[in-house]
Amino acid sequence: ELARHPPFDAMDAVHLDQFLAASEVRYFAPDEVLVQPEDGPVRALLLIRSGQVVSVAGGAVPGAASHAHEAGDLFPVGAALARRAVTSRYSATQDTFVFALPVEAMQELAATSAVFADFLNRLRPCDVSRLLNRGAHAADVSEGPPEPPGGTLCTTQRGGRTWAGSDHDI
Repeated sequence: ELARHPPFDAMDAVHLDQFLAASEVRYFAPDEVLVQPEDGPVRALLLIRSGQVVSVAGGAVPGAASHAHEAGDLFPVGAALARRAVTSRYSATQDTFVFALPVEAMQELAATSAVFADFLNRLRPCDVSRLLNRGAHAADVSEGPPEPPGGTLCTTQRGGRTWAGSDHDI
């Protein structure tokens, strides 16, 4: 069942076994919160086995942007990699089962599986923001750009300058 979804469809069987052995299957009833900003630093990367989850930016603010996550989706990658709290509230919209992979096990798997590591790095929202903020749209951190709503500021060094981008949860 895992091998139907990226990156697992390209991973070696030994790494699939490593993911499964380190993961815990958890159940969430409709409207139950899986993870929210108040929980502090993310303790596990979640993979939806079945069901659906909605993330609402900024927690539970009325009218905030939301995103639906379905079977095969991994989240919150950015927060798990950065070992920080999420900036969105994730709630089940129906009976939902997830594989919960502890952050430490996620790092161990990424160290042994180049496919898994590459997938996580491609999903890092900060990397996406860096691409979008190149050139004229990039802000120098010394100019003090405000933190974007629903995200934290992330930076990278390129050509002697520090570039900033938004690091939202995925």
